[in-house]
Amino acid sequence: MSSKPKILIVDDEPRMCKSLELILSRHNYQIETANNVKSAIDNISHKPFDLILTDIVMDDSDGFQVMDHINRHNIDTVVVMMTGYASTDTAVEALRKGAYDYIRKPFETEEVINTIENALSQRRLLAKQKEAEEELRESEQRFRTLVETIPHGIQEIDTDGKITFANPAHHKIWGYSEAEFKDKTIYDLAISDEAGKELREYIKYLVTDQPEPTPWFGQDRKKDGQIIDVQVDWNYKKDKDDKVVGFISIISDITERKKTERLLNEARAGLEREVEERTADLRKANEQLIRSERLAATGQLAASIAHEINSPLQAINVLLGSMGKQYRDDAHLTENIDILKQASGNIRDTVRSLQDLNRPGTELKQPANINEIIRQTATLARNLLKRNRIGIQLDLSDAVPNIQLSPQQMYQVILNLINNSIESMTGQPDLQNRTNREEYLRKEIRIASKIESDHIHVIVSDTGPGIPDKDIQYIFDPFFTSKKKMGLGVGLSNCYGIVEEHNGTIVAENNSDGGAVITITLPV
Repeated sequence: MSSKPKILIVDDEPRMCKSLELILSRHNYQIETANNVKSAIDNISHKPFDLILTDIVMDDSDGFQVMDHINRHNIDTVVVMMTGYASTDTAVEALRKGAYDYIRKPFETEEVINTIENALSQRRLLAKQKEAEEELRESEQRFRTLVETIPHGIQEIDTDGKITFANPAHHKIWGYSEAEFKDKTIYDLAISDEAGKELREYIKYLVTDQPEPTPWFGQDRKKDGQIIDVQVDWNYKKDKDDKVVGFISIISDITERKKTERLLNEARAGLEREVEERTADLRKANEQLIRSERLAATGQLAASIAHEINSPLQAINVLLGSMGKQYRDDAHLTENIDILKQASGNIRDTVRSLQDLNRPGTELKQPANINEIIRQTATLARNLLKRNRIGIQLDLSDAVPNIQLSPQQMYQVILNLINNSIESMTGQPDLQNRTNREEYLRKEIRIASKIESDHIHVIVSDTGPGIPDKDIQYIFDPFFTSKKKMGLGVGLSNCYGIVEEHNGTIVAENNSDGGAVITITLPV
C-alpha cells in the first residue's frame, strides 16, 4: 500500500465525481474517476486501488457489476457504495456482495471522510491479518515438514501415558503403523511388565514433583520383539493454569550407539590390559637384562679374582703336602696341617664357584630329558633328604620330550634348588605364621614337570617358610644371600646364568599355602 491511499470514484454524474475528487484530495488521497461501469472495470483491471467509491444506480448499469468483477477476479481492494435510492434490500445486497459500507445521498463531507477512513483502516487490518495468517500457515508447514522428516521420534503423551501424537519416525522406531499406535500407551512399549510399572511410577513422580527435565535412558521392545536402547529428551506440557497435562518428547534410537560404546569400552579395556601386560613384560625383560649384565660383569671380576687366588693357593697346597710328609710323626702338627688343607679346599671350592660365573655355557649341549636329570638328582640327594627328615615327591609328565641341554649344568641347577629348599626347612619354624606346628613339621619338596605349547616347565616347590617379600626380587643377583651361616651367594645366580644360557627363564615366587616355588621354563 502506497503512502497516499489511491481511490477510484465511480459515478455517472460528472459533477459528483468532481466534487468528491476535490474533497478527498484535500485529505491526502490520490483520486481517479470513472463516469460509467465499463470505464471503472477497465481502471480496476489495470491499476491497483485501495478503495472503490461507487454509485449503485447509473445510466448504463449499476455498481453491483463493479462488485461482481472485483469478486470474480479476487481483486484486493475495499468497496464503499453510494445511493440516492436507499432501501433495505439494496443495503443487504451491497453488504452480501462484500461492500464495506454504503452512504445515502445526499451526504455530509465528514460522513464520507469517516466512512472512507474506517474502510481503509479495516483494509489495513485485514492485510495485516492476512499476512499473519500466511506467516502462520508457512510456520505450520515448516513445523509439519520438520516433524514428518526429522529422523527422531516425536511423541506427545497425556499424564496417563497414552500416546496422543507421534510422527512417522516414531512409528518407524517401534515398527508399528499409525493405526496400531492409536490406543497404545508408553507402558505397552516397555520390555517387561515390571519395567512398565516402574515407568508408570516415574510418570506419577514427574507430574507430582515436576523436577527439572533431564534426558531419560532406557530400553523398549519393538513390535517384532527386538529390544532397543532409547534416549528420551522431554519437557512438560501444561495448560493455561500451569498444570501438567502431558509430556512432549524427542526420542532417539541409540541401540547402535550403545553397541559401539560397548565395543569401544571392551577395546579400551583390552588395550589397557595389553599395555599392562606389555609393560610388565618390558619391566621383566629389563630386570633380566640388568641381572644378566650384572652377572656378566661379576663373572669377569670373579675370573680375575680366581686367577689371583689360584697361584698362591697352589703353592700353599704343595707346601702343606710337603710338610705333611716331613712331619708325619708329629700328631699335633699333622692335625693342624689337615685343618689347613680343609680350609684350602674350601677356598678352592669358592674359587670354582666364582669361575662358574664367567663360564656358564662351556658345557657341551646334547639331546637329553630333563625328567631323567631330575630323577638322578633326587636319587643323589636322597641321603641328605633322609638325614634332614625331608620327603620328596616327583610329578613328572611323560609327554616331556628330549631337548638340547647340558646335563651336568642342569644337574647343578636342580641340586642347587634342592639344597636351598633343604636349608630353608631345616631352620627354626616360624610358629607365629603357622597355625599348625605339625603341618609345618611335614617337610617336603615337590618337583613337577609339564609341557605347554612349545615350552617345558619344571616347578620346584617346598613347604618351608618361603622367600621374604623384601628379598624375592634380588635372589638371583650375584653375591646376594639371606643365609645366617656363611654363604657366598652365587648359587642361584649360577642357576640363573645356566638357565639363561639355555634360552630359558627362572622365576621365584611364594605359594599361597606357604613355601617357595621356583619355576624353570625351557624352550622345546
